Amino acid sequence: MQVEDEIRDLLQHEEVKGLELLFHKYHQMAFKTAYYILKDKDEAQDMVQELFTKLWTQRTQLSQIDNFKSYLNTAMKNMALDHIKKNLQVEKNKKSYLQLEWDPTQPLEQDITNYETLKAEIEQFVSELPPKCRLIFSLNRFEGLTNSEIADYLNLSPRTVEKQISIALKLLRQKAGYRTDKLLSLTFGLMIV
Repeated sequence: MQVEDEIRDLLQHEEVKGLELLFHKYHQMAFKTAYYILKDKDEAQDMVQELFTKLWTQRTQLSQIDNFKSYLNTAMKNMALDHIKKNLQVEKNKKSYLQLEWDPTQPLEQDITNYETLKAEIEQFVSELPPKCRLIFSLNRFEGLTNSEIADYLNLSPRTVEKQISIALKLLRQKAGYRTDKLLSLTFGLMIV
């Protein structure tokens, strides 16, 4: 029996040894892929850990994969590129805030303090949401997951995810009042509909 067949068989029976074999056989390749894209050893290692953690949560589906090397390489590339995209969005949001709130008579430290204050207000608001709503909103806004990714991850319908995000945004509008547009668009780059 080939190693990949053994891995597939173990994963089908939800045995940890299958993931261990998969990890030992392909973690170096996954690391190289992540490092090539991210150019950061620590981030690449974190990304590999995240990949194999996700694989464990989806282990029953892995037994259907024909080519683990190709699958893992593609998954790692996608995760690394999503990570870069998410980091670019965070930087863009910070720059947007500083540009919109910039007052040439005010020291730069004050602009940064204002940004951090708005961010803290959002985090406080999110912590007060109902648990399911908080989890979905956080995965979407903080982790950058799409509605369909959240639905798959939490075994929910995409409509449920949309509804929970709508509830969170509605509650934020009610709580934040006039600052809502600034809080949402500047801290997370969201558009008010």
